[in-house]
Amino acid sequence: MTIKKVFLFLLIIKLDFAYAQFFDSLTYEVNSLAVLSFDKNAPHYLVANQYGLVEDTSFNQLIGLGINRAFEKDKPLSFSFNATIFGRYTTKGTDLFIQQGYLGIKYKAISIYAGRREQTLGVHVPSLSTGSLAISQNIRPFPMIQIAIDSFVNLPLTNGFVKIKGTFGHAWLEKDRYIENPYLHFKSFYLKSNVTLPVNFYVGINHFALWGGNHPRGDTIPQNFGDYFRVILGKSSRSQSLRGEYINALGDHLGIVEYGITAHAKDFDLKIYNQMPFEDKTGLKRFFFNRDRLVGVDIDLQKGGIPIRFLYEYLYTLHQSGPGTPDPPEGISRKDLSYNYGHYYGGRDDYYNNALYRSGWTYMDRIIGNPLIMTEEHASKYLDNVNSFFQYIVNNRIKAHHVGVETFSNNLSFRFLGTYSNNYGTYAGLNGGQEGWLSKEAGFEDYEYAFKQPLRQWYLMIESTASLYKNKLKGTVGFAYDTGEIYNASGIMVALKWQYHRHKR
Repeated sequence: MTIKKVFLFLLIIKLDFAYAQFFDSLTYEVNSLAVLSFDKNAPHYLVANQYGLVEDTSFNQLIGLGINRAFEKDKPLSFSFNATIFGRYTTKGTDLFIQQGYLGIKYKAISIYAGRREQTLGVHVPSLSTGSLAISQNIRPFPMIQIAIDSFVNLPLTNGFVKIKGTFGHAWLEKDRYIENPYLHFKSFYLKSNVTLPVNFYVGINHFALWGGNHPRGDTIPQNFGDYFRVILGKSSRSQSLRGEYINALGDHLGIVEYGITAHAKDFDLKIYNQMPFEDKTGLKRFFFNRDRLVGVDIDLQKGGIPIRFLYEYLYTLHQSGPGTPDPPEGISRKDLSYNYGHYYGGRDDYYNNALYRSGWTYMDRIIGNPLIMTEEHASKYLDNVNSFFQYIVNNRIKAHHVGVETFSNNLSFRFLGTYSNNYGTYAGLNGGQEGWLSKEAGFEDYEYAFKQPLRQWYLMIESTASLYKNKLKGTVGFAYDTGEIYNASGIMVALKWQYHRHKR
């Protein structure tokens, strides 16, 4: 046998072994999900934070098929992919869509993804939280390209005392919105202490920008490569023909600054996180005076007795850099606060809204961030006089208390979510627009506005999951009930999930 034939024979064996390894690491899934509401719309937690699978209608039936491969933890170079499709029938009709479809490559700590991939951004507890203020589980994945350090790794030159992680990505949003086909730039960066003490600290920032796209009047918003770098840095457009929000900063910029602690004790783990939103440079500069936040206290009792996880969250978004109007009238100095009733200019940040990108921080009509914040479409189903003033987000001033509990026993798990919220609408709605002060005027008493007085609302859900046949089959039954001054609704959810992991030879 010649050397060439020996080499070819060994190469075939190598490729066959790699092929076998790849396909021996696959997971196959079949999903079935049904949601039935006893009212015209489904309760909050049967729709929210389900990665956009469930429509807000009285009935949903979904069937899904998927195949995926995870990264291999013991290899420096690894590949992953996911292909999951769903068929959905609701009272609105039927549709077939790709839920996840992506390829991933990982070398040591660095991962690259391309496609639609379920993920969240912002530190929280996805299974028990109301939802991250950055990117929550409330939307179907958008198509994107992303490079990331997914897990904390040691920062060079710090002797392992500091760890880092982060993301940098570009995404494409849908055509059916006020500004068609905009781009989404997103990035995050985190630092975390890594000492032998029980308590460690972390700090991070997530920055997002909607940019580019096509205006309804036919204009194409700047979206060349040079504009992209200006978006990354949050700089204004170079085009002198742009007006208003274009010129302040190219695109709609928003994000969160966050910090917190993690602690490990003998019988439990503790995590406290604090997300603070910003909507513009004013909000970012006034970071230390920011009253708005999502605070979470997560206690995980995994040792001894029945494992249980408890989460308390407090959401407050009433301040938004203050009640003062964004800018003074023409000819009035910013130092003259008399027009603004003594408040600083630059307030009314109007979270998730933007004067140009009027569809706001949404994707396919769903809130990208925390779903307690309401769109016009959602609020108008239950309320009159919502008063959007050409903005899609009509309730972003919220004060809420939330509890999430999760416990496991043998092959059973239980989950409870309970949220109490006070809903104040928006500054624009309260004052007849962003620039006015209707709430300070005598005629305000005759002004009809749904959130003139804060509306109280409860969202409740309890569910149980049973694992059968060596965890290959999981069945879930849930019940949800919403009640309050916005609407009342109740409903049930039944789901089955079959998974088969192909074992290595």
